[in-house]
Amino acid sequence: MNLTILTEKINDIFNAKKLFDLAREKKFIQRARQINPLKLLLSITSALGCQSKANLADIHRNYQNISGMRINYKPFHNQLKKHQCSEFLKSCFENVM
Repeated sequence: MNLTILTEKINDIFNAKKLFDLAREKKFIQRARQINPLKLLLSITSALGCQSKANLADIHRNYQNISGMRINYKPFHNQLKKHQCSEFLKSCFENVM
């Protein structure tokens, strides 16, 4: 596999419009508010990929760094504990596989 094909596949996986549409389809996002599906996926991938012992606080911290927005821990946690969030992430990782 050459670098161009790999780059195209990564760009397809992290396409902001497709991720937003998928989040809406899975009913994770109903209105565009503080949680952005692309930035959430990037923060989860970064936390789990770069740290040996990542936890929810690390994901929250990464999300704030990536998005440049301050979001309190409790509302962030409430969004992630939704069943729809796990369905959205499951679909994202199925697309990767």
